[in-house]
Amino acid sequence: MFIQEIVTKNNVSIEITEQAHTTSAVIEKWGEWAYQKRRHISTAPLYKTKFKVLLALYPYAQFLFWTALLLLFLLKAPIQLCSILLGIKFFLSYLVNYKAMKALKVLDLYWIHPVYEIVYLCIQGIFVLLNIISKPKKWRR
Repeated sequence: MFIQEIVTKNNVSIEITEQAHTTSAVIEKWGEWAYQKRRHISTAPLYKTKFKVLLALYPYAQFLFWTALLLLFLLKAPIQLCSILLGIKFFLSYLVNYKAMKALKVLDLYWIHPVYEIVYLCIQGIFVLLNIISKPKKWRR
């Protein structure tokens, strides 16, 4: 929240290097991890509109893609069409992610990241729905 208030084109840059890669302590319990993710989602209303749009764009695009692909499959579209669309999606995803993953030395995740995207999309959706019902009250760990 603080960064969005002070950032300008002249005082910030994007660094994709191992030295700029930040990590945090690993949370070993599922419940604590889920609570942390839900807590992070609960801050969404505090973001500026342009950041809300940008943060929502990717998961919505992913959801629409997988839904469209599933509908094509269920409507018995030619398997070649489904395969080509999936191939293009994977090719672009690998192309876009390679440089950053290499710079951050996380290439071990490179080949599995499409699976991660689907799992993350589902989990994030569940957490958003849970937060609509009941938002986390405390920022604890």
